[in-house]
Amino acid sequence: MLTAIGALEKINFRSTVTAVDKNQTCFSRLPFIHSMMLMTDVKLHTSIEAPDPVYGLAVMDKKFYVLRKRQSDQIYVYDTKDYRLQHTVSVAGLNPHCYNDMTECKAEKCLFLSDFDAKCIRKVF
Repeated sequence: MLTAIGALEKINFRSTVTAVDKNQTCFSRLPFIHSMMLMTDVKLHTSIEAPDPVYGLAVMDKKFYVLRKRQSDQIYVYDTKDYRLQHTVSVAGLNPHCYNDMTECKAEKCLFLSDFDAKCIRKVF
């Protein structure tokens, strides 16, 4: 895990988006403003060894969750103060050979995992 410390810069740029109907016929070009944030002057703050590829990250309730490419114990749970491994969580049926991802929901106090193979969203905790 890498924690970056640096300055953020906001960049806006204009482009056009082509709108098409259901027959894929182009009928208008709409202006569109893109906005993105870039981090500059980045320095490595903390690093955590990852023995398996990492699919997703989430932070909730002073815990750092890492979704790994594994058959079991896919979610590693770390403390956010010292980044020590607290425990692991297994998600039955989650195929490690697919592109999965994870995010947190603070309102529901849970994690949501996208399951590419099962074509569903899983709610964990």
